[in-house]
Amino acid sequence: MFLRSNSESGRTVTKYRRTMDLILRLIDEQGLAPGDRLPPEPELAQVAGVSMITLRRAISELVARGVLIRRQGRGTFVARERILSRVAQPGPLRAGINNGHLELTSHVVRFEQIECPGRVARYLDIAVGSPCWEIVRTRGAGGMPSLIDRAIVPVSLAPLLRRADLEGQASLYQLLEARYGLVDARNEQVLSVVTPLDEERALLSLGDGSRLVAVEGTSYTTENEPFAYFLLLFDADRFAFRVDGEQALVVPVPRELNAAAVRDVFE
Repeated sequence: MFLRSNSESGRTVTKYRRTMDLILRLIDEQGLAPGDRLPPEPELAQVAGVSMITLRRAISELVARGVLIRRQGRGTFVARERILSRVAQPGPLRAGINNGHLELTSHVVRFEQIECPGRVARYLDIAVGSPCWEIVRTRGAGGMPSLIDRAIVPVSLAPLLRRADLEGQASLYQLLEARYGLVDARNEQVLSVVTPLDEERALLSLGDGSRLVAVEGTSYTTENEPFAYFLLLFDADRFAFRVDGEQALVVPVPRELNAAAVRDVFE
């Protein structure tokens, strides 16, 4: 039996906390691994002897703690261990993923020359319509696509950039440094949570109701000149983030920050 009487600091534990304990014991006793699905909610509610409202509150708490993941229309799953990403760290992306101990593969989804849109032009301090490379890649962490990496670089700074240079485990920043002397000395970025577009959901095999953590910003050379715009889209269920730096700035953004607000550069 999963249920038993319990107490916490001399008080009776609430039903939803007992239900949380039951779910945790179920995961342990049944040996459920990350990615395994829990029994249907009506079955769990019956075993716990609680209402669906109480059960869903318990599940929501465990989702918030990173123990479970809800996939709309598919069920509730044991969460995978989150991958630690360091934001506000210059240099190759893989150096900031699990302290550089996790290999990131790269697959180019789109590579083309575009006229720089106004939003990006402001980031890069160049004229609107200037020729730029647009590079969209999926990056694999732990054997599966886990994030989308979008970058825009002025053609004038990297005139001979090629699609083939960026496949496999290639690093755009190492390539820009080695070939063009563009050293990523610092970057400025804003982090927000967005709803994925259909294309992004397909690229990362996301379920309905999934969210992305968007990290948008600019990379600067040692001479403090902007040379690359980036937009990283992380699967919010797979990553945790560490922020380093002497000073953290809170930037006000619209309450309903969505794809149109963050990604109008690509339209």
